[in-house]
Amino acid sequence: MKRTTGLNQKNICTIQLTMPDFNILEHKQRGLYILLDGEMVWKDCINTYHIKSNEILFTQGASTLF
Repeated sequence: MKRTTGLNQKNICTIQLTMPDFNILEHKQRGLYILLDGEMVWKDCINTYHIKSNEILFTQGASTLF
C-alpha cells in the first residue's frame, strides 16, 4: 500500500482479504469502507448489514463480526 502525506494527493488501493466465514475483529478506529466488487455481510452486536458492490459502510469503532 502506498501512503502519501500531501493534501492534494489521493490514493485508492485494492485490498483482498481471505478469511474464514466468520472472523471477529477488534476495530478501534473509525472508517469508511467502499466495497468495489462482490458482497459482504457486516455484523455488530445489534445489526446485520448486507453490503453489495459500490456501497459504502461507515464504522465508528467496535468489535465487529463479518
